[in-house]
Amino acid sequence: MYRFFESTEGKSLPFSRDSAYRFLSNPSYDWQSLMLYMASFIISFICKLNKDNKEQINCLVVDDTMIERCRGKKVELLSRQFNHVIGKSVKGFTNLALGWTDGVNYIPVLSYLIASNRENNLIRKADTHGIDNRTTGARRRKIACTKKPEVLISMCRRAIREIPASYILMDSWFFSDYLVKKLKELGLQSICLVKRNLNFKLEKDSDKSFSQINLLKHINGGKLNKGNLITSIIAYTNKGLRVRLVFIKANVSKEWICIVSTDLDLSPEKVIELYGRRWSIEVAFKAQKSYLGLKNECHAHDFDTCNAFMVISNIRFQIMEFNRRHDNDPRSMGELFYNIRSELTALTFAEALESLLNLIDDLANSLDAAGCIRKGKLAKAKEVIAAKISEWYSGITDYIRMYIQLPQSS
Repeated sequence: MYRFFESTEGKSLPFSRDSAYRFLSNPSYDWQSLMLYMASFIISFICKLNKDNKEQINCLVVDDTMIERCRGKKVELLSRQFNHVIGKSVKGFTNLALGWTDGVNYIPVLSYLIASNRENNLIRKADTHGIDNRTTGARRRKIACTKKPEVLISMCRRAIREIPASYILMDSWFFSDYLVKKLKELGLQSICLVKRNLNFKLEKDSDKSFSQINLLKHINGGKLNKGNLITSIIAYTNKGLRVRLVFIKANVSKEWICIVSTDLDLSPEKVIELYGRRWSIEVAFKAQKSYLGLKNECHAHDFDTCNAFMVISNIRFQIMEFNRRHDNDPRSMGELFYNIRSELTALTFAEALESLLNLIDDLANSLDAAGCIRKGKLAKAKEVIAAKISEWYSGITDYIRMYIQLPQSS
């Protein structure tokens, strides 16, 4: 934004950079509602393209990523948080993101900046001076200090009112009986990776639980089947939640991972296929941080401006995904429009050239009728005009010649 306002386009705007920053820092504006509204519009367009596909499954995807502010000291709600990617604590925010995918596109739906809910990890507390508790800015600050599972439940409750989805795809960090049950009450079946140390039961009322490796040995003799799928089984969590466990061979031949699905009717192959869509949110994070300003564009200190920049980065990605689907999908009106426009352009060019040549060819008759040519010289004038047209025709490229039919001189 700084570079934009320093450019010629930015300097020609009727407002200054300071006015733009005052707008972004206003706690009264609900940026998340804008993001959800745009997501709803784009997803409704994509769903119209998928309406003939009876087997189409729409999924929500959730994940978080760190937005580091390593040099920050006065940034509101800045906190120390553990970054699982690098394995150490850093200063910054956690960006909790909820997206939607149909297997082709990924559309960001809602996104929040999350600080630490432990007061001793906060570098600077929320600045609530002069902020009305009824504003969205006050609610954002309250959400930022709420535990991520609770924030995710409220995000899903808000999202499914506007967009269609049957499943939610999650990483292993998010799996818990409490969260999965709450999401199921909202009508969302969960498909997620689980950690190796999580135990399961073969019977609901049994006191004996098995580790995942022991379950694998129990049901399959510890042997790997051909392909990437090892085996699948119906099991129970320690709190009695009935789930399907799907064991898959990892990249290393002797390693495996376990995916849990709360929808018992899904085949193991379908569980694997749907969970593979979760990678789209990782690609989105990479694109937003590298090209769309999620990581380094905002250097503000107040929380409202940081939140606004984060949402703007997501809206940029929404627009790019909409344009990509609109232009590339052959069922969209955009592709049809461009094809028709191309045909009309070629037709108009050919007609224009033909009309111009006919006009020049008839120029001698018009001049003769106006008394500008001496008697007996009309045929000579037509010969001169035809010669000039032939001279011009021989000097043009083959690309234009294909549209031209020379007029027949009488």
